[in-house]
Amino acid sequence: MKLYILSSYLENLLLIGLLFRILYYLTKQKTIKYTSIEILMYIILFFIAKLLIFSIPKEHITFNFIHICIPTMFTISLLPFPRIAIFKIFIFILISVFNFIYINDFTIKITYTLSIILLIYKGISKTKKTRNDLSDAPYYLFLSFDQLLTFIIYLMSSLHFNWHNSEYLKYFSTLTYIVFPLTLLFTHVKLRRFIFK
Repeated sequence: MKLYILSSYLENLLLIGLLFRILYYLTKQKTIKYTSIEILMYIILFFIAKLLIFSIPKEHITFNFIHICIPTMFTISLLPFPRIAIFKIFIFILISVFNFIYINDFTIKITYTLSIILLIYKGISKTKKTRNDLSDAPYYLFLSFDQLLTFIIYLMSSLHFNWHNSEYLKYFSTLTYIVFPLTLLFTHVKLRRFIFK
């Protein structure tokens, strides 16, 4: 079986598992912890992206959704303001809709850059707190690496990079096939601690 097929199956299984676990905790009347709202939003957006892949044949719609919504969500969620979660969600929707309408390349690059910086910052800041926080630091640093790889894919596409004639394609693709499922696996490990009280 080819690595990309195996990676795709693994991503789908891990994502379905995450959704079932979230529903299970909700049925147990667990309270959502809004201090880590970015993790719950990441899972939801990843799931929507997968639904788009299976339901809409036009690849550019899914491509735009991933590259507009996920970095924007991380940026808005991790900024220290506004502090109220509902305001963050409103601003996220507003910026995402704007980018969908106008496909603003500059805004997408800015949100990617900010999301990577903010994820790294949160990961590093976790190392200076309690032992439990210290154990969370690698997850945020891994998320920043995940975002960096996705940003590179976006940049290569926007620059009309010829993937098929690239000698580095095989190495880069292998890296993404490993990192993307691992991000979901680490999300499984940290799910209850991050999302529920």
